[in-house]
Amino acid sequence: MSSVSENIFRISAPAHSPVFVADESLNTGTAGTCDLLLLLDRQTVSIALKERKANRILAVESFHSANLFEDFASGSGKLSQQSRILRTYPFQKVTVAVASNQFTLIPEALYREEDASKYYAFNFTPSPAQKILSQGIRTFQARVVYSIPNEVNEYVSSAFRDPLLLPHIAPLLESARQWARGNERVSILFNVRNSSLDIVIAENSKLILANSFNWREPEDALYYLLFTCEQLGLDPQRVPVWVSGNAGSGTAINKLLEKYIRSTEICALPPVNGYSHSVALLPAQLFYSLFCLPLCES
Repeated sequence: MSSVSENIFRISAPAHSPVFVADESLNTGTAGTCDLLLLLDRQTVSIALKERKANRILAVESFHSANLFEDFASGSGKLSQQSRILRTYPFQKVTVAVASNQFTLIPEALYREEDASKYYAFNFTPSPAQKILSQGIRTFQARVVYSIPNEVNEYVSSAFRDPLLLPHIAPLLESARQWARGNERVSILFNVRNSSLDIVIAENSKLILANSFNWREPEDALYYLLFTCEQLGLDPQRVPVWVSGNAGSGTAINKLLEKYIRSTEICALPPVNGYSHSVALLPAQLFYSLFCLPLCES
């Protein structure tokens, strides 16, 4: 099936290069009912449309927004004005993941909803400007307690009807069934965002660590990975590292990883979805988190 695509994306382009790919069935009216997947980072918006019946991702869009969360606060951050997908195509169910480096994990068996703020306060200083939320992680029988800016929470709640709101780390944790389950040894998922990165370490169905860090230079990203391995007594020459996000083949970060990590592999398209031809041509690791969002749906 043919597709509509703007050829403005290149694998070697900066991470904030805009992307827009849409299957032609969306324009001819032959596509079935679609659901919306949305990932909000502090400077990047990533959006996908998933057709329910065929279980296929039909459209993907990504664009840079220098002050996204601040724009929500001022009232100017209306995504429908910036997004072609939101302006053009109908959708039903909405799943939204919001980037938050301030999260902690609690075993599900020990979690009590009324104590969510207390769990959060063990690790972070609560702020009136932040909304504290929680999300269950089925893969590890755990609960993520996290915070997002009030204005982001209010925007998502008002812009969409009954959205499923998640922390950005949730799809990465749920995806462990792809990159860690069945492995007898420890595996690492290394997800690179524009100015932050996520490290998830698991051994089969056991979660060892999940953490996020801010970075500026590629050497910073490598340092956090090697430092984490050192703290956990892991040999970077023996532990397999799965790479997703803005660290594809040829990037400065990936070149450093290949130099210091013996076994690195770029994440493939998550098998939880099918993909239209045009979407499947995009670098698989770039939208890994976005495409894993259906794993978080009940």
